[in-house]
Amino acid sequence: MGAHYTFSDVFAQESVELEKSAKRYYAEIMMPFRMMCKKYTAQIKDMNVDMILPSHGPVYKNPKFILDLYTDWTSDTPKNLVALPYVSMYDSTKEMIDYLSDKLNEKGIKTFKFDMVEDDLGDLAMTLVDSATIVMGTSMVLAGPHPVAVNVAYIASVLRPKAKFASLVGSYGWGGKLFDLLAQILAPLKLDLIEPLQVKGKPKEDDFKKLDENYTVQILSVLADTGVNREVLKSGIDLLNRLIEKKKESADNYYNVLGRYYLLYGDEERGNRYKLEGERVEAQKRARFGDLMNAFEK
Repeated sequence: MGAHYTFSDVFAQESVELEKSAKRYYAEIMMPFRMMCKKYTAQIKDMNVDMILPSHGPVYKNPKFILDLYTDWTSDTPKNLVALPYVSMYDSTKEMIDYLSDKLNEKGIKTFKFDMVEDDLGDLAMTLVDSATIVMGTSMVLAGPHPVAVNVAYIASVLRPKAKFASLVGSYGWGGKLFDLLAQILAPLKLDLIEPLQVKGKPKEDDFKKLDENYTVQILSVLADTGVNREVLKSGIDLLNRLIEKKKESADNYYNVLGRYYLLYGDEERGNRYKLEGERVEAQKRARFGDLMNAFEK
């Protein structure tokens, strides 16, 4: 329960600055051992200790401050937050990330954009503590993903965040395998794969539509997994039904999410019906993206 934090007073001064420092320490050092942290946090709570004296950082005369933070960080339930780390050589991938971020924000989903070249990896690590979804963007270099993207994928893999979903977007000029290596590196996280999007050159209107509809709906499915109030569920059901009506048969990829929403809403008949449709769609997706999905599931 340490912190990257030094000051003259040995006792913790509860503040936003201290919370950020403690979270950074957890993200960079302790997050790979989240389940152990969760176990021992509960044990310390039961002990009703008067103080906590970590080997790094200040002494907590109010243990509840740091224990409540660790209870949140080590929980199994992520927040409705999407991490968007990206590297973009000619702004094509950046355009997709910016567009996706704007569309998700419009629908009340928080996003964190991270320039892999310019930004601080510690900030990304702190975002991964809470994120339910990771969407990585990369350009292609010598028929594969950009080396910086490979590095960040490795860091995400060893930090072992509690994210549930992942996807990959990117742009290329020549042919190659843009996503295969990244999928292999991220495989230990056992994330559910949102259909990846790879475009040649600049993204076009149809590509932006996929980001606006397919990605947004799949990311909203995080809400169905974590549980939300009936008002939010109803809003999600209405959105999904509008998209299905708009796209007809091509909207099949929305059925699985819609089924989970209906079940949580208490409509078992519709929930089970759409769940069966979702299983049919998953079989179709596996036939098309089987190698990539298998890489995530190893």
